[in-house]
Amino acid sequence: MPRPEPALPGGVGPRTSYSNGKATAEQWVERARASSLAWIVFLEDFANLPNENFQKLKADCARLSFAQFEAVPGFTIDDEVGNHYFYLGTSFPYPDAKFLTPDDG
Repeated sequence: MPRPEPALPGGVGPRTSYSNGKATAEQWVERARASSLAWIVFLEDFANLPNENFQKLKADCARLSFAQFEAVPGFTIDDEVGNHYFYLGTSFPYPDAKFLTPDDG
């Protein structure tokens, strides 16, 4: 029987000032590490997240991640019929305009 992997505590959902949050990625990571978390997944509000800010978040996450801690960029987005999606990951691209409605959401 394989040995069970240890569960690493983390947090999902914080938003930075890149969308409609109040703190920076650095501040969130500092708080997460002070709380002994091993990872954090940011879920920015896509409606308030321009591509430029998403690229900054991705760079922040890369800079703030190391062997004992992982910061993961992501966002939430709703489709035209009200479905709510979470997209996250270090290589996930910002959606191309052809996939968005005329109001960018």
